[in-house]
Amino acid sequence: MRDQETNIQVLAQGSGSGGSALLSTLGRDFHLRHVRLLAKLGVSYQREHLSAGLTVTTPSVALWGEGESNFERAILERGFGLSSLPASAFDFQDGLEARFHSSWAVALGVGGTLGSTSVYLAVEGFARVKPFTLVDASPFSPRDSQEVIDPDVDFALAPLVNVALGVEQRLGSRLRAYLSAHTDFSGETETSNMNALLSGWDLYHVATGLHFTVGRSRFTLGGNVAFGQQTTERLADAVERAGLQPLSASQKIRFLQLSLIIGASFALVEKDQTADEDTADEAPEMR
Repeated sequence: MRDQETNIQVLAQGSGSGGSALLSTLGRDFHLRHVRLLAKLGVSYQREHLSAGLTVTTPSVALWGEGESNFERAILERGFGLSSLPASAFDFQDGLEARFHSSWAVALGVGGTLGSTSVYLAVEGFARVKPFTLVDASPFSPRDSQEVIDPDVDFALAPLVNVALGVEQRLGSRLRAYLSAHTDFSGETETSNMNALLSGWDLYHVATGLHFTVGRSRFTLGGNVAFGQQTTERLADAVERAGLQPLSASQKIRFLQLSLIIGASFALVEKDQTADEDTADEAPEMR
């Protein structure tokens, strides 16, 4: 089930000599609700010190979808004497057909243990999603204008591969340390109409933490840092759609996110258990 609501607002203003002023606003909003069905099939291989798994995710089959689209553009000019500005426009449509497609995906993971150290590696690849109309709205023309505006919202994904590597180190019978890294690449690609994806930056994650037991209770404490950057033309394109000339053709975006990971598992029922049995229990997985 997918419920997505996106609101884009662009405000551009400027002034000149003699009190001249220009104000332009652009608003693009859409909302979709979509229900679809897919299958994820998997097989695993388990040995004492080696494990492997393979999963296949099928494309989704649509069951139901509905959406709304809103377009607003207003331009106020005083003293510049410009005659080529686009007309102000407003359009709202609901009860529209909404679609969503997902692609084939294949993932492979392996893990091995040597002494007190365990290493895990996972790779997942996603097939391309061809461009399609996410929310299908009817074209319209502003009042007293020959311009035709198509408020459709499109979606597409380029093929990509993400990888993850993790290490687990036993530091004693009740303490384990973890270190992992994984990629979170974007599949953003160009579409003819407005793209439903607002960001296209590739992210890199690094996480570390500790897992320990106190009595029969278990605790996890760790952190994750995600970082990335991207050069985008999305803002310049939105300013042009608002009827103004952008100051630069592209902008650089930097992304940084810090996360704190805290986990606890409390045993509420007494159970006879030896120290060896306690250390053999599986520790929570940290991503």
